[in-house]
Amino acid sequence: MKHTFLALFILCSLLIDAQVGDAYTTGINFEVFQSGVQLKAGNFDNEIKGTRYLNDEYVMGSLEIDGQSQGFFLKYDIYSDSFLFSTSKTTVDDKYLTRNPELVIKLNGKTFQYFDFGNEYDGYYEIVGDIDSDKKLLIKHGKTLIEPQQAYNTGYAKADKPKLITTTAYFILNKENHLTEVENHKKRILRSISDKKNEKLVKLFIKTEDLDFNEDGKSLLKVLSYYYNL
Repeated sequence: MKHTFLALFILCSLLIDAQVGDAYTTGINFEVFQSGVQLKAGNFDNEIKGTRYLNDEYVMGSLEIDGQSQGFFLKYDIYSDSFLFSTSKTTVDDKYLTRNPELVIKLNGKTFQYFDFGNEYDGYYEIVGDIDSDKKLLIKHGKTLIEPQQAYNTGYAKADKPKLITTTAYFILNKENHLTEVENHKKRILRSISDKKNEKLVKLFIKTEDLDFNEDGKSLLKVLSYYYNL
């Protein structure tokens, strides 16, 4: 009964039907405007190279709110920064979750949450983990649409498709809800360290731990946790 109530609550309060705009998008009417080129979602995936999704197929994940959780099939549309929801892995009736900051989304071993900063940084972020009691490390996944380059000897575009490029940015979120971007690189991360004494300690820590700085941000989290707890 408890799980049934949660499922109904999520379906009633978090799902939306077809709406177009900055706040909500749909897989039916969603339109992309890039350099005068209009792509409709119905044939979007056939007209571009690359994928707009973190995971192309629906994967079982969970939605958590108010201490309760329920498993659902989910897919993260990075390009429109929206999560698709389904009760069936093979459904074609895509629905988008409302962007609720209180909702925690878990998918493929990753945790996501919508953050409302009241500016252009609003959106879904992957939560890597706690740096200390006041700070978290976040990852912002992005997709940039690149148009085909123009041929040099004609006024026509090359016979090629637009391409989606994956981007990844890393941020420290403090208790004042302020974001600070950091670089996920064993040398460039040192730019975030203001004093030379601690810079030497961090260099030694990176070398001793033999950190690889993969895209998952785990190595970066270790370094930041070490630095802020010196």
